[in-house]
Amino acid sequence: MRALARKLSISEAAVSQHLKVLKDAGLLFGERKGHHMHYEVNRDVLQELSQEIAILANIEQRECGEHAEQGCHCKQTCNHEKQRGDLCEAE
Repeated sequence: MRALARKLSISEAAVSQHLKVLKDAGLLFGERKGHHMHYEVNRDVLQELSQEIAILANIEQRECGEHAEQGCHCKQTCNHEKQRGDLCEAE
């Protein structure tokens, strides 16, 4: 942990807290080897998370046309993914 803290220029306590959060989220798992913990990324969970992020990144937001004449510039979320090319239900 000390080497990681030095590499990241943060305290060992901060590294410990970050590792705990990542472990609690299921992104890391650790194995004790002697006096040291060795961590490994849970690639299955990371892959699932990357797919969810891709879906979120493809949600389209567009200007709401309902109140445009009143100067409304609110955003309306379309539940379709951009890549599918479907029209939003509101259109």
